[in-house]
Parts: sequence; C-alpha cells; structure tokens
Amino acid sequence: MNILITGGAGMLGHLLVNRFKSRHRVIYTTHRDAINIDGAEQMSWDLTQGRKALSGIDAVIHTAAMTNVDGCEKDPGQAHQSNVAATRNMVNSVPGAQVIYISTDFVFDGTRGNYSESDVPSPLSVYGRTKLEGEGEIPQGGCIIRTSIYGLGSGPQRPGMVEKMIARLRNGETVNGFTDQIFTPVSTGNLALFLEEIMERRLAGIYNIGSSQPCTKYEFMRAAARTFGFDPEAVKPGLSSAVNYLAPRPRDVSLDTTKARNTFKTEAWDLEKSFGFIKTQYLCHQDTKTQKL
Repeated sequence: MNILITGGAGMLGHLLVNRFKSRHRVIYTTHRDAINIDGAEQMSWDLTQGRKALSGIDAVIHTAAMTNVDGCEKDPGQAHQSNVAATRNMVNSVPGAQVIYISTDFVFDGTRGNYSESDVPSPLSVYGRTKLEGEGEIPQGGCIIRTSIYGLGSGPQRPGMVEKMIARLRNGETVNGFTDQIFTPVSTGNLALFLEEIMERRLAGIYNIGSSQPCTKYEFMRAAARTFGFDPEAVKPGLSSAVNYLAPRPRDVSLDTTKARNTFKTEAWDLEKSFGFIKTQYLCHQDTKTQKL
C-alpha cells in the first residue's frame, strides 16, 4: 500500500511513519521541520500554499494541523489556512485515495461530556471551529477521527508533554493536573493500530477513538508519574479555570466510544497499558542516545 502521511515531523505523524514503513511504501510531508526517516520518502510541502498532482496514493492520514489552541485564537487567519485550506488542498491532491482526517474532541463545547458521533458539535475556540470546518472538506468515503492524542515527541527539539513532565519530576519539581477537565485520551501507539485497521478495511465515517475510560487531566498525570517510577503525589491538583488562557477550554469533552467498540477489532488501551508502551519507547530512545555518545 502507498500511504501518504502529512505532518511527518509531528508527534503522531512521526510515529506512524516509523510504524508503517516496513510494510508499506510511506511518503511523509514536512514543512518547517525537515527530518529524515530511513526507509520512508520525505516530501517538502507547505499544504497551505496549494495542491500537488499526486498519483498512486492508496491512503492518506492527515495529521498536519495547527494545534496550539491559544495560537489559533491569536491568529484565526493562519488557523483557517492550516486547518481548513490545507485540508482542502490535500484532498484535491489525492483523487481516489482513502482520506483519514485526525480531528479533535474540541469540536464539542464540553458542557455535558460523553459525546457520541451523532451529537451536534459546538466548538468554543478558533481551534475547534477550524478543525470542524476541516472535517467538512473530507470527501464521502473518508474517515474522520475525533480524539485527543498523547505520546512522545518526534525528537529532542520537539519534546512531547510526557517528556516535559518527566524532566520536571526528575528535577524534583511538582506538576499540576487539572481536576476540572475531563477527556478520553488515546496514545499514539494505540491510535496507530486503529488507523491500520481503518486502512485495511477501508472504513468510512466518523469515529470517536479514545482510551478505555475517561479521566481528568489530574488522574492522567498521576498515572504517567506512577508508570515512570515517580511519586504520584508530586502531581498536584489544579483548576484550568484559574489559568488565564487566551482561548476558552471545554470542561468535559469525554467521548462515547461505543461505535468504535462495536466496529473495530482493535481494542482501546487503558492508561496503564498506554503509558507502559510509552515508557518502553522512552527507554529505547534513551539507550540510543547513550550509544551515540
């Protein structure tokens, strides 16, 4: 299978390229952050600047997006270009390909939680609105994934939230976890299994994909600390409502994943399994760094 992955320098895109490259021909796009991944083909492409004439592509996983929530609020024009126009350009570049669009739980306003695929979206922020508009660019037969992802960053210059938290805990610092924000996160490793099944079965439509159960950001951070061998008491409860964000944050964007459970053979991981997978990745990366010294 010939797979195009946009956003190859990002957290999810980078993992997907490395996961699929041994079994498929993988082409990945980069823009500002050019990275070389052995065994895959890099394509420099600013998706906001126009379409390309690409042929022979069987499936596209569109991970590229402007995901900084406050950044989108500050520059809605750029957010529209990155999340809507870029999606349109990508779709128009790969006629006949299966398109898989990575959306977000921020398409909901968070007033009640446990949102299903049939619930009407009502985003609070520019980020949520532009990601929802991006969904509208996906052709019939495409697949839209509403989710909230986490995992390791794509390299030393692009650390993810997990690495940042580990660094702080290792330095003896405390970290804050919000008790007033609820979500259903999925690790990049687990999501990759769902995406592989979507491509193999050519599944279409909208799917909520997340962990086996929702949690608060506080519970999420404590689980991460525990898995990496730190005292979970170093994670202190906090309130997102006390933070002066530029963009409003939804309170409860937990997702009803019944449709996914009834459709997929792939099973959703719980936090313990997900962080265990991430820890294995992290230790492997640390060993690689040591060998290079």
